[in-house]
Amino acid sequence: MPSSQTTAGIPSAAEARTRTAWLDNLRVVLIGGVIAAHVATAYIVEVDWYFEERTTSEALTTAVTFPVFLAAIFGLGPLFLVAGTLSARSLATKGSADFVRTRLLRLGLPLVFFCLIIDPLADYLGQLPFSDNTLWDYAVDRTGTRDFGPMWFVAALLLYSLLYAAWRAVRPRALETGQVVTAGQLAWFAAAIAVLSWTVWLQWSYTAGTPFNANFGHWGQASVLFVLGVCCGERGWFETLAWGRARRMGWVAVAGMVLIAGLAGSVLAVDDFESMAGGVHWQSAAFAAVAGVVGVAVSLWVASWFRRRWNHAGPTAQRAGRGSYAAYVIHPVVLVLISLACLPLAAPPEAKFLIVAAIGVPATFAIGYALTRVPGLRRVL
Repeated sequence: MPSSQTTAGIPSAAEARTRTAWLDNLRVVLIGGVIAAHVATAYIVEVDWYFEERTTSEALTTAVTFPVFLAAIFGLGPLFLVAGTLSARSLATKGSADFVRTRLLRLGLPLVFFCLIIDPLADYLGQLPFSDNTLWDYAVDRTGTRDFGPMWFVAALLLYSLLYAAWRAVRPRALETGQVVTAGQLAWFAAAIAVLSWTVWLQWSYTAGTPFNANFGHWGQASVLFVLGVCCGERGWFETLAWGRARRMGWVAVAGMVLIAGLAGSVLAVDDFESMAGGVHWQSAAFAAVAGVVGVAVSLWVASWFRRRWNHAGPTAQRAGRGSYAAYVIHPVVLVLISLACLPLAAPPEAKFLIVAAIGVPATFAIGYALTRVPGLRRVL
């Protein structure tokens, strides 16, 4: 990371030039969405979280669960796409050895720190009002709750980055520009997501636990989108993607989500969501096929929209973008602390959800940015 001087906490012109505004804005919006979704799992959506104080309203839970479900499936897809694009350029510039060292530093160290410090601390704080377990019990994993948590994203990205570096060490390729991605090529990527996802779901469905809570059900889509991003970076596909075509992908994504909503409604109507979540069922195969198309379409559309429409940032947005990765790493502890502060309030869980989300999202980004100002941490975060 640049070490140039700043004024009043605002990145200097030299530092700002090294960052791309639309990429930072994309990270801020998607990571902010992830943080808000995790607040929802604490109060409304029946998905495990470090602290839980759930609403008794079945109607509200049903209404909020599906948007969170879609966000969980497709929300991080654009980040894997962008990560692949940036990895291609970084590897070509730095070479394999420096690329691997940087990825181990920026992905590996935060992952280890999260597993050893953030995860047990969030577990301890979240269960403090309900359990007699000590912090040491969680630190040495006597509770058996140690896992990646939301850092499964970083674990997957680290693995893909190392595999990519190894592949290009054997099969080098120079960067190109001006190549145009065809509809047929994108269809192959969508098909690859469908096949890989459905294959993984035969072993680990969306509702099944996975080792270390690694969310393997998402890895098929994540790996293919990373590869698509690498192809965009190596062949110049992204720069030649016309806005009209990207906009049509947005409509394809919307249509696909409507189909997923219809499929989900049909299986929930007969209380058989497992047939869609995994296993040898036509419902899970259909879900995988549609999810493959939506995964490619929504990722390219979202990235294109930010690149075309939101390639600018003021001082606050620059700070948020710079602190977005740190915010992602630390957000479980920040959210749990705010939830604990709200616990004595005589307010329903729905109201606490709004309070914690309204405070937690900006607070997490502010703390994340502050951490990037600490000497030494800025090279990692």
